[in-house]
Amino acid sequence: MSMKIRNITLIVLFQVFISGICNGQAIIKNSTGNNAGSGPYISGELITSSSFQPDIVTYFNREWLPGDIILTEGGILRNKMIRYNSLLDELFCLEPESGRIIKPDKEAIVKFHFYNYYGDTAVYFKKLRINEDVSTDSVDAFVQQLYDGKLSLYIRRSLYLDHKEVVRVNNNYYLKDIYKVEPVFYLKHPVKGIYAFKALSRKSILALLPEKDDQIRKYFREAPKYRIKSEDDLIKLMGILDSGN
Repeated sequence: MSMKIRNITLIVLFQVFISGICNGQAIIKNSTGNNAGSGPYISGELITSSSFQPDIVTYFNREWLPGDIILTEGGILRNKMIRYNSLLDELFCLEPESGRIIKPDKEAIVKFHFYNYYGDTAVYFKKLRINEDVSTDSVDAFVQQLYDGKLSLYIRRSLYLDHKEVVRVNNNYYLKDIYKVEPVFYLKHPVKGIYAFKALSRKSILALLPEKDDQIRKYFREAPKYRIKSEDDLIKLMGILDSGN
């Protein structure tokens, strides 16, 4: 069985498990409102089982962090305790007072923002329609926004179940799931639409933006020490290309 097939199977099993422990709907709203009609709100599935706990390594943020949820209808749910699961591609919300966990309706979310992601105050996730595979239909997925301008850059850190290994804990042995992170970048062009790429290289950027050929070659010629080895390098290059300098 291929790695991707195993990953799809695992996600399906997670979704089935979640559906089995969700009991009814819940409302997430700003604390100033006394009812759903008094301000922005979003409905979601209430997670009722204390046993619900996907592997902690599958979360983008392992701790509940405060942030905003921007809604499709234009409202903003502020200062919510949120956690994003990369494997399930789902956002979860914690009610500190009651301890309830709610999975908000994905269709109603445009983006969400962490106030402080371990020191970084500019971590935004946006819902984007993408093609995960040439053989599949496009899907709505949460992708992290790296750069926002005339050119926009996003990344999705897809998780795959790579293998299992035997781990010993307190003289007991159990099988531990080992996941592999496969980052995919998405470049949104104002005219040409969305392009996906995996390789962080000058060649891949040139292929996506042939009209920027002179700027890209000038950038690397005048700054030979620069290489696209990280997200920060790519963000810097996007800023230069976007400004036309």
